[in-house]
Amino acid sequence: MKYANENNTTITFVPEFEELSPRDVFDNEDDIQAIYAAGIGTCGVIPEWFCAHVHIEYETEGESFEADNYLGTCSYNSFKEFTTQEDGYYKDMISVCLAEINRDINSLIITNLKSKLKNRLSDKLTAKIVNKIKRLQTV
Repeated sequence: MKYANENNTTITFVPEFEELSPRDVFDNEDDIQAIYAAGIGTCGVIPEWFCAHVHIEYETEGESFEADNYLGTCSYNSFKEFTTQEDGYYKDMISVCLAEINRDINSLIITNLKSKLKNRLSDKLTAKIVNKIKRLQTV
């Protein structure tokens, strides 16, 4: 499922195969039986037992940034339920991806600023040295 918005951002949700079965995750036999009774938990065959994968791409000024977040052993009545919960894991996963992209952008900005500052300092130092050489040549 792919969602795009006007801010050069693409959010993709992919329900992936979950390798673990409910028996691998839950200790309470009643919980395990309830999952199987609901038709959920056949280890990826029924899609409501899945590993959630959120992928975000953001493009700006010729730069592209990407981030991924995974959450395994998801058990929901539907993918829609997972992606539309008001304060659910899906929104948390998006927040994690956006935070990673923001860190990457900030890191790039800092790197570029350091480089520009270094070049400016280097240019100023070079100009001072050239001026000193010129003064020495006139003496």
